Amino acid sequence: MQDNEILKLAESIFTTGRLIHDRILKLQTGYIAGNRSGAIWPELSLPQLFAIMTIEKSDPVSMTRLSELLGVSPPSASAMVDRLVERGLLAREHSAADRRRVTVRVSPDVRRDVKGIETVILQSFVDLIDKIGLETARQWNDVLVRVGEVLAQKKSACGHCRRKKRTTAGPAMDRHNPIPRDKSKQ
Repeated sequence: MQDNEILKLAESIFTTGRLIHDRILKLQTGYIAGNRSGAIWPELSLPQLFAIMTIEKSDPVSMTRLSELLGVSPPSASAMVDRLVERGLLAREHSAADRRRVTVRVSPDVRRDVKGIETVILQSFVDLIDKIGLETARQWNDVLVRVGEVLAQKKSACGHCRRKKRTTAGPAMDRHNPIPRDKSKQ
C-alpha cells in the first residue's frame, strides 16, 4: 500500500515538475523570439541555451569546470563552446593568473539577454505565487529547500560525480538521471 502511495506521489511531483520545466522553456524561447535577441541567439539547441545560462551563472568558467557543470566530457563542452564562440555568443580568454588556463564567458549582449530572460521567469513565479497564495508558496518553498538539501547531499556523496574519466563503455549516463544523453545534439 505504501509503495503505491509513493509511486502516485512521485508521478504527481514529476508531472508538476515537467509543467514548470516546460513553462520555463517557453518563457525562454518566447523572450528570445520576441526581442531583438532572435538575431543574437540564432537557432540555439536546448543544450546550448543551458550552457549559456550555466556560463552566465559561473562567469567566467574554466572548460574543465564547464564540462562538470554540464555533465559532458571536456571535448564535448569544448566543441559546443567553439560553435557558440563562432556565433559571437561566448568568448574564450586566457586567465590573467595562469596563461595556460582558458576561461569562457558570455558576451555583453548575451549577458543582458540572460538577465532579461531571468526577469521574465521571476515575474512568472511572482504571478504564480499571487495565484496560489503566500501560505502555499511558503510551504512550497520549505519543501523545495528540503529537496535541494537532499539533492546536494546525494550529489556530494556520489563518487561518480567526482570522477573525471568514465570507466564504462556505452552512452554517457548521469547516475542522478539515468536517461542516456545524446551527445550528437550538443
